[in-house]
Amino acid sequence: MTDRPAKPQLDLVSALDELSDEELMLRYCQGQTAAFDLIVLRHRKRIYSFLLRRLRNPERAEELLSEVFLKVHRAAPRYQPEARFTTYLFTIAYRACLNVEARLRNRRDEAVGDTEDLDVTASSAAVTLESQTLGLGSRSPERALRTQRAVARLDAELDKLPEGQREIFLLYYREGLTIADVAVCLDLEPSEVKGRLA
Repeated sequence: MTDRPAKPQLDLVSALDELSDEELMLRYCQGQTAAFDLIVLRHRKRIYSFLLRRLRNPERAEELLSEVFLKVHRAAPRYQPEARFTTYLFTIAYRACLNVEARLRNRRDEAVGDTEDLDVTASSAAVTLESQTLGLGSRSPERALRTQRAVARLDAELDKLPEGQREIFLLYYREGLTIADVAVCLDLEPSEVKGRLA
């Protein structure tokens, strides 16, 4: 029996793993599809978590997650690393949320009755799914329940914030973007972001 040489694909993936997101995106633009796969693997949980918190509907968040990465794929030929890639990605996710919310508002305006019970159910499902995403299922049931309740209370308080402040809070504190990145993502001045955070 002869030893088989390591697959070139595995070498490519391990070499790509050491690159920054911006470098991966540039490699993808040059035709290395494995670079895009790695970008998706690196960011899908964070983007999904952001979408879920924003939309409070696991199915919509999952659909929009695919749409966000499809938009990144389609925009790849025009990509220029002018800002951090995470800023670029969260900007796409944020704008996709705005589009979905506008479509939903239009549908609700046309609907005869409101579906408040469905919103409450979706919200509680989102909290449960969020806790699973964060890995809370591996802890004791009591601790997981306390954490779920704390997340639900935090979400209720976040819902009381005006829309512009809520996005800034989530992007800065939850997603770890810098003030400059949040400003780019939301098309605001950094001083305005600082003011809203205060």
